[in-house]
Amino acid sequence: MTPKITLGLFLACCFLMLSSCIGSSERELREKLSRPLSAPTPTLSRNATATRQYREIELAYNETFTRRLEELVSSAFERQLEEFEENELGFFASYGHMYDYLFLSEKELHDNWQVKSAKYFHTIDIETKAADLYEEYLTDVKNIRSNFHKSQQKMNLLQYEKLNLPQEEIYLGSLQSHSRNNLLIEFGVDGAIWLLVLGIVALLSLVITVPSQGKSILMVLLSLIASYILTSYNDDALLDSIREQHTETPIDYTTILKTLNENTYDFYGK
Repeated sequence: MTPKITLGLFLACCFLMLSSCIGSSERELREKLSRPLSAPTPTLSRNATATRQYREIELAYNETFTRRLEELVSSAFERQLEEFEENELGFFASYGHMYDYLFLSEKELHDNWQVKSAKYFHTIDIETKAADLYEEYLTDVKNIRSNFHKSQQKMNLLQYEKLNLPQEEIYLGSLQSHSRNNLLIEFGVDGAIWLLVLGIVALLSLVITVPSQGKSILMVLLSLIASYILTSYNDDALLDSIREQHTETPIDYTTILKTLNENTYDFYGK
């Protein structure tokens, strides 16, 4: 076999082998391209900057909740006192207390005072509002942690712990003296005003003629002004006597905030 024929056969074999390899690669590439692309698995971790931002937001939530809780508890008694004043020291309510003072026995009065004390000065509404406040806080924390971690993993949220506020014993015996004073104002002031107006009219009559209609108007005006001033003073005295019985409940808000912050650091890291 001549060298030319040998070289030709060798080149032909190389060409056939190369064609076979190229065809196999093309078929493999076509198969890969024809397959549907799968979505990448979402990463569960965040970079350090994002983690710090989420952690700072939740720490701010912790401070806001603690501050709102302190405001709720510290202002609770004054809100209760306002409700008592609105319902028990109004125009018709005052006449009702005067009626009780005149016609009820001592035991019936004491029973009424106990019922009213339990109605207005209890801790149930404070506990309920504190629990609602914590539920609002938990909603914010759940939302931010869900945004931070897309997976449905455990969030390690803290359970609400009741404040366990002690029930105050507010004695409303001052209502008795309050009703007695209102009776004196109601009847005694009118009599005193009549005497005062008659004295003024008698003095003026020495100089000018005073019509009887003017005397009546003057008496009504003076009576209304005096009754308003004395009744307001009497109401304030009753409220002050109740306010003096109130004692602030010591609550360690610093520890509450520290516990919430520790839970935040456990979740995000420090």
